[in-house]
Amino acid sequence: PVAAIKGVGVYTEVDARTITVPVDPALDPRFTAKGAHLTVTYVDDDHDPGKTLAKQDFIVP
Repeated sequence: PVAAIKGVGVYTEVDARTITVPVDPALDPRFTAKGAHLTVTYVDDDHDPGKTLAKQDFIVP
């Protein structure tokens, strides 16, 4: 993982949400360089711990 954050709700009635997730400054810069492929995964830690709720792949602009 390049970053992790807890306490972000995922609600089906909300079409979009913007949050900022701080990236560890000691991380190898290749992981966040332009063109790097990253995946954001929302994992349930409440009702069904470990279950993937949503996932999106993207390329760092």
